[in-house]
Amino acid sequence: MVIQIKHFMDSDPAVLLDKIEKNLEKNKKIVLDFSGLESITHEFLEGTLGSLLENYNFEAIQFKVNFINVDAGIKEVISRIVKDFLMTRSND
Repeated sequence: MVIQIKHFMDSDPAVLLDKIEKNLEKNKKIVLDFSGLESITHEFLEGTLGSLLENYNFEAIQFKVNFINVDAGIKEVISRIVKDFLMTRSND
């Protein structure tokens, strides 16, 4: 299942999160396509990816969710969200 992130930019992050979760529940692999985007807010990614990490086991989703066409700036934001999550998790 390929999800075009640009189609969700005018929506609440929960809409994208819901789409991802529904497909994960069907045991589908998800490809998040960032084509056409040069930047994205930390808040939007935190509301989707951050919430996804909180709702699912990291190991369970790391092999089911892939990213394509990711700009360097967006990669940095994604990395920061994942690192923050892993650091918080290791402190629990």
